[in-house]
Amino acid sequence: MNHSSTDKQDSAFSVLFLIENVPYSLDSRVKREADLVQSLGGSVCVICPSDGAGLFRKVDGVSVYQYPKPSWGEGFIAHLVEYLTSLFFHSILTVYVFFRHGFDIIHAGNPPDIFWLVAAPYKLLGKKYIFDHHDLVPELFEVRYAEKMPWLHKVVLWFERRNMVLADHVISTNDTFRSFAIQRGGRRPDQVTVVRNGPWLERDFPEVESRRETGEPSKIRIGYLGIMNPQDHLDNLIEAARIIRYDWARQDIDFV
Repeated sequence: MNHSSTDKQDSAFSVLFLIENVPYSLDSRVKREADLVQSLGGSVCVICPSDGAGLFRKVDGVSVYQYPKPSWGEGFIAHLVEYLTSLFFHSILTVYVFFRHGFDIIHAGNPPDIFWLVAAPYKLLGKKYIFDHHDLVPELFEVRYAEKMPWLHKVVLWFERRNMVLADHVISTNDTFRSFAIQRGGRRPDQVTVVRNGPWLERDFPEVESRRETGEPSKIRIGYLGIMNPQDHLDNLIEAARIIRYDWARQDIDFV
């Protein structure tokens, strides 16, 4: 990889973010967390699936290492291959980042609950591990695969608990997830902090002239923010939008 080295000595501390499900360019939560680290004087490296922009690049001062993500469609086997591939690349690239840049903290989200396997050796070296609790993986597994493989549910629960137990601190996206981290993950209340998701108003919704000010007809705009997963049943929302827009002929309502 042809790039310049980041001098960790110029930073107060260094954080390595591990992402499995999307490229860094699409992960608004991690972007904001990386911005916060930099604002506090820290340096940031990220390991994530590729967005097609090469194996390495600098994004706003963040060193982003990308790997090719297999695309085998849906299904349990496809997910298993994806997770094993991700675990392999994250393990190798973490070693590279450790010697190239160094880091004090590994920060990893889920799904899946596998990155404690990457972090464990570095815990022995005194590094900290922060688990960013994005999803309830056992519940996701139950919705999609439990009927076919009920025996595997206990394995998924075990991986979740190991992820929680190994973490020096858990960040949950809401109070419900926090309660799971405490009750099912065995963490103390002071070891779990809620950091919610939400739009970045200044960036995602820049100020524009309202339709009323421009004289255009006023419209109602309904938007969805996020990734559409099969278990979320967002096909119902899309069908409702079709009914409102076409069956009811509500041309004054837009869906984005």
